[in-house]
Amino acid sequence: MTILKTPITRYLLAALLLFTFQLPNIECQAKNLETSQQPNHPRDHRGKGKFDPNKHFQRLQAYITKEAGLTQDEAARFFPIFKETREQERKIHQAIRKKIHASQRAGLSEKESEKLLAEIQELSLSEAKLKNANIKKWRKVLSASKVLKVLKAESDFNRQTFREFSKR
Repeated sequence: MTILKTPITRYLLAALLLFTFQLPNIECQAKNLETSQQPNHPRDHRGKGKFDPNKHFQRLQAYITKEAGLTQDEAARFFPIFKETREQERKIHQAIRKKIHASQRAGLSEKESEKLLAEIQELSLSEAKLKNANIKKWRKVLSASKVLKVLKAESDFNRQTFREFSKR
């Protein structure tokens, strides 16, 4: 038993035992890696977080149509306007996000920060004005009660979608 007393032998023995117990874990990890790299495999989590704007809009459209009780004719007249207005709002949101990200640059002076903040406030005001103008456009196609139902349905859909994404 004098051979076990040398540090190198103890180290090799410990490494061998550790490797023996870790081998099934390594094999399992390798198998998971192989399956996750196969496209459309049930364990493929990479595609779950991907956002498809067209699918999202189709789901939103179906949800709003059902929850607001829109007829086919109303939906056919409303959703082209709705899509256009949402695109305008999205552009403003992007501009605001860009300004906020620009504010994170190191070395902005107080004067530059004030200017950037004023631009963000101006964009926020234009967003509110756009929202009011969009509701006026929707009123040309839908009754006031249906516009309110659309706003509620859209809010509920967004909340539901956020919960789904947060669970992933």
